[in-house]
Formats: sequence, C-alpha cells, structure tokens
Amino acid sequence: MAGVLREVSPDQVPVNEREFTARLGQPVSALQPGLREECEALLREAAVYRYCFRETKVTRPGEDRLDLGFGEFHSHALTLNLRGCEEAILFAATLGAGVDRLMKRLSVTSPARHFVVNALASAKAEALCDLANRELATMVLGETGRSCAPRFSPGYGDVPLAIQPGFLQFVNGGKLLGITLSEACFMYPTKSVTAVIGVRE
Repeated sequence: MAGVLREVSPDQVPVNEREFTARLGQPVSALQPGLREECEALLREAAVYRYCFRETKVTRPGEDRLDLGFGEFHSHALTLNLRGCEEAILFAATLGAGVDRLMKRLSVTSPARHFVVNALASAKAEALCDLANRELATMVLGETGRSCAPRFSPGYGDVPLAIQPGFLQFVNGGKLLGITLSEACFMYPTKSVTAVIGVRE
C-alpha cells in the first residue's frame, strides 16, 4: 500500500507550550508584548500541516537488527521500543516549505521575529506529530486487543539518520509532502519529522 496523505487544519494543531518554552530558552512572559501573537499570525499564513503514513510488518533479521519494510538496519533502542510489536506505522509530518521561506526572510529583516517564529514552528511540528500519533493510535486501537508503543524518530538514540532515504521513499514523503534530504540526511522543509509507532497485538 502506498503512503496515505492527511492534511490538517491549523486549528487542530495548537502550540505545544512545553516545546515552545524550551526552544525560547526563557519564559514566554519575557517576550515583548504582542510579539508572539504577531509571529503566530505570520506562521499561520505560511504553514501547511500535513502528514502521511504507511503500515508495515516488523521483522528481526538478527540481534538488534530490524527491517520495517525499506531495508535492514541496526538499533538496540528501537528494538527495545518495538518489543512485542509485529507491526508498525511509519509516518512523516511537515509544516511545509512556506515556513522555511518565512524564516529566511525574517532572518534578514527581523532577527527577533525569526527567533520566535522558529520556536513556534518547532512547537507546532511537535504538536502535529502529537496529533498524528493520536489519530493513528485511534485507528489501531479500533481493533480489539491492540496497543501502541511510544513513537520513535530516526536520529534519536542509536537509530541512524542514514535510514531516512529509505524511510521517506517507503511512506512516499517526497511526493506527498515534498520532503527532500541533504547529503547528511537532514530534511527540507526543516520543520519536518519522521517517526515509527509500534503496534502490539
């Protein structure tokens, strides 16, 4: 099955306040009055919230080795996370290239706005992943006796970023979301995330 696309309304993606505060490195109350609201309006105009996903089998070719449908790789951490899972859902999510264009412009015209928009966009990307996680878990939990493992992203723990090309091709993230990769396997648009959700019977 090819990747399935889901487009989300901005109203469904509230700012993840914990992530926003962490990215700011200071209390939100320390911001100049009205700056957050102005930056949220700019981001609302620029962002498009979408994710795509694909279900797959979890196979274990060897100790701490996994194959999620796009090739074999090594990860002790993800092997532990997927303990008891025979299936998984792979997803990619993005705020779109418009956010990168906005941040590039603000980096020249207004460093303060660039800083806040960057923090807001990171918090929104996290919130989009939270939404995708909830919706995909609901889909899985609709089948009696199934549950989900916590989501796990490439680049976290010992999961290599080198799996990103195969991962994105598998979920069709290039065609459906317009995500491309640098030589170091970093994603563009930059406010993009990939993740694995294990499914336990």
